[in-house]
Amino acid sequence: MTSMITILAILGTVSLAIFGVLYSLLGYNNYFRMKVIEWMTREASVRGMKKEDVLHGRRMYIMREDKRSVRVNYYQHQSREPVPVIFMIHGSDFASGDADDIDGFCDELRKKWKMSVVSINYTKIPVHQSTYPQEEILDVIMHFSKNAAAYGMDKNRFILFGTTAGAYLAMLSSVMLVRRTVIPCGYIFCTPWIDYVQISFARIQQHPGPVALAASGSDRQILDCEEYAYELDRAGMNVYMKSYADMPEDFIEKPEGLTAEQLEIRESALNILHEDAETFFNLGRRTMAAVPVML
Repeated sequence: MTSMITILAILGTVSLAIFGVLYSLLGYNNYFRMKVIEWMTREASVRGMKKEDVLHGRRMYIMREDKRSVRVNYYQHQSREPVPVIFMIHGSDFASGDADDIDGFCDELRKKWKMSVVSINYTKIPVHQSTYPQEEILDVIMHFSKNAAAYGMDKNRFILFGTTAGAYLAMLSSVMLVRRTVIPCGYIFCTPWIDYVQISFARIQQHPGPVALAASGSDRQILDCEEYAYELDRAGMNVYMKSYADMPEDFIEKPEGLTAEQLEIRESALNILHEDAETFFNLGRRTMAAVPVML
């Protein structure tokens, strides 16, 4: 009996020690906690991926020090001169979606707009919450900016293109970029997910710009975009907006299933956004001169 009690006491002590160590690591060691979460959700990073042989873009993994690499799809526009770049931030609901979902759209932009496209597959909320996705977007843009010559890119002419949740993350990422003095020429947001954050940045005149807005979806979504554009305009920001009533919120990036009439509307919308992008490049970084940088 005494031996059994001794064994149980030892096992209890060891169990408590192990529990204490794990609790300390998970509770206070961000690196260990991140690795455990990534191990438990390892399938999330490949869910929704296309097979390599049907992907229009070139799949790449951007390495980061002490952090998980970021998967991107790269669509290179071939030219003798450095070309402008679109950093695409796919949409959805923060918890789902994949860069491969808009593979065809990114290739379409490359061909029609004659620009290179980098589509970023940021980590979703079930794996990592804010600000992890913004940091991924920041690191990807910094990588291509530092290695622009190797990719045939003009590092001084790039825009961020975000849809729904991607537009929200693109705006937050840009605030981090500006602090690094890497300043996009402009932003294209398609039916962005909007809350008090963007409005607050606009009201204190620290919202990056210029901004082109394409609003579609429900009446509520379009009204939110109109209010967003109003706040940007009141802050002195160059803002270009066009609404597309009765069009699905994702009609820009997902033309599948659209009627012939809707496809014509989409083509017109893409032409307008292309003109906005060219305007951004012509304005250049001067558009940020009046915008104070929050430190």
